[in-house]
Amino acid sequence: MNLHPDTDREIVRLYAEGTPPETISDELAIPIEYVRQHTPTDSIRKQILDLWHGGIGKREISATVLYPVAVVDVVIRQGSTHTRRPPRTADMERTSRSLGRIERQLAEAEASPRQRTRQLAERARTAIAQIVEALEVEGQARSLQLRVERAAKELSEAKDALRANQQRGQ
Repeated sequence: MNLHPDTDREIVRLYAEGTPPETISDELAIPIEYVRQHTPTDSIRKQILDLWHGGIGKREISATVLYPVAVVDVVIRQGSTHTRRPPRTADMERTSRSLGRIERQLAEAEASPRQRTRQLAERARTAIAQIVEALEVEGQARSLQLRVERAAKELSEAKDALRANQQRGQ
């Protein structure tokens, strides 16, 4: 079914105003099944709020419940006082921020029913490749650091041996 691109936004706007799905369907002259894809049931609303209160982001929730991010946002605004995800803790790894970005992109790609899916998936693959490259560079840097430490230790031992030989010779 090919609908105008603004149809989804209009459905979400009317839903946010509290308009029932049947009325939205009649007003926009589109099938009720399509409207119901953008208006969650009470159990889905509860699931969205439970996930949100559990610290899950809007895009991840959208991918989980298979509703657009705009619908998830409306449900959260209507039924929750929590406005932010819990802050990241200090003990999280530096790379967790990058991995979180990848998870968001993948969730957005999975939840998006349009052409953006391929673009988002490609961005996620690129981010994964960058992280893998960074980890390889870190591994090489660690290897070189170990070689430098080993060389410094051998140099120190050689200096100690040289001093011991000089002291014996005197």
